[in-house]
Amino acid sequence: MSISAKNNDYKQLYESAIDKVEQLQHELNQLKKMIFGVRQERFIPTDKNQLALDIPTEQSAAVCNGLDAKKVTYVKVVKQDATQARDSRHTIPPYLRREDVIIEPNHIPEGSKHIGAAETEVLEYKPAEIYVVRYIRNKYLLPSADETSSKIIIGTLPTLPVAKSMMG
Repeated sequence: MSISAKNNDYKQLYESAIDKVEQLQHELNQLKKMIFGVRQERFIPTDKNQLALDIPTEQSAAVCNGLDAKKVTYVKVVKQDATQARDSRHTIPPYLRREDVIIEPNHIPEGSKHIGAAETEVLEYKPAEIYVVRYIRNKYLLPSADETSSKIIIGTLPTLPVAKSMMG
């Protein structure tokens, strides 16, 4: 084979490779445009042959005013928040016997004011009997020198076998 024939073969291979690269580059650009390109709604002009409804607004308002209007009111019943319903315990039935245990804070300073009590009801079990022990923990407001800050103390609840439960 002559040198010119080899050059023609290489030249033809080179040109086909360049065409292939251009084709792949164009395809890549089209795919990028499809994926990352800006998408807009196309404006479709109204058809000139379509007839428009020429209804004046005054006429439509008059038609609306001619209707018999009724005023409807609703009463909305507000239920408990889901968090309140979830956080609260079921009440213990009132027919069970109850024992009250009053718990006072350990060190109550002189002049403290009783402001309330926190009640915790716990189910207790003796063989053949279920009853309720109600722990009443008194709250006291401690006297302070300045009236801006105050501290409240409360008796500590005895430890229960299962935390945050009604079992005792």
